[in-house]
Amino acid sequence: MRGYCSNNQAEETAILKTLEQLQEMETPRGGRAAIYTDSKVTLDSLKNHDIRGYLIEKIRNWFLHLTTLNWTIHFRWVKKHTEIEGNEVADKSRKKQPKMMKI
Repeated sequence: MRGYCSNNQAEETAILKTLEQLQEMETPRGGRAAIYTDSKVTLDSLKNHDIRGYLIEKIRNWFLHLTTLNWTIHFRWVKKHTEIEGNEVADKSRKKQPKMMKI
């Protein structure tokens, strides 16, 4: 994988990693989770099944897998820069990545 990605790819990767972590949690009957993101593009992409990007498909597959394990997962949008700790950490780490060059 390249050493850089777009903002949307960074958001999608964060959601994917979160879903992967949920499986590691020891819960006998699944669980409940809310995943917050400030990326409307990502949430809209997940809803639109005509969009078949690699990361979007991986998120969908993990979501379906977790629902078979009795997980209830909700995706929620939050406004950017609202001082939500996890969102601010994600924004700061994304800003440390090199910017993609536009051609």
